[in-house]
Amino acid sequence: MHIDRNQLICGVSARLLRDALPNIESIFFPQNIGIKMGLTRIKSEVLAQLLENEGYIEQDKDSGFDGYYHLTIKGGALRLANAAKPIRRKTAETAVKDFLSRVEDVNSNKKYLCETGDIIVFGSFLSEKNLLTMLIWLLICILKINTMTKY
Repeated sequence: MHIDRNQLICGVSARLLRDALPNIESIFFPQNIGIKMGLTRIKSEVLAQLLENEGYIEQDKDSGFDGYYHLTIKGGALRLANAAKPIRRKTAETAVKDFLSRVEDVNSNKKYLCETGDIIVFGSFLSEKNLLTMLIWLLICILKINTMTKY
C-alpha cells in the first residue's frame, strides 16, 4: 500500500495515522490512536469510531476484555504503508545497473569474505509502470572462505 503525503483517512493525515497505529499483533484501546496523534479525548473517540466503520480496526473478541481492538487486514496494510515519494523507472533502472556493477566488483574481489549468490527483486519495479513506489531487494550472500579454516 502506498500513501500520499497529502492523503486523508477518516479526516486525518494518513501518514500521522499510520505512525500512530499499534503493532499488527497488538490489542489496544482504539482511543489511544488519536491521543498518540495529539487529538483530544472526544476527537480520539470519534476517530476510533470512524476507523471501525471504515474497517481499519475491529473489536478483539479473543482477549476476553471489553473495549480492546486489533487491526484488521486493511489496518495492517495501512500500518505497513509506504509514504516514500515515487521514483521514475529510468532512475530505478540506473540504480539496478549500478547495484549489479557493484555486485560484480564484490564477487570478483578476494578481499571480501562474501559474494552474492542470488538477487531477487520485488515491488513495483516488476510492473510496467513508469512511476514506481517500491524497489525491494533480497540478497543471498555466500561465504567465499571455508569456515573451518583458522585465520
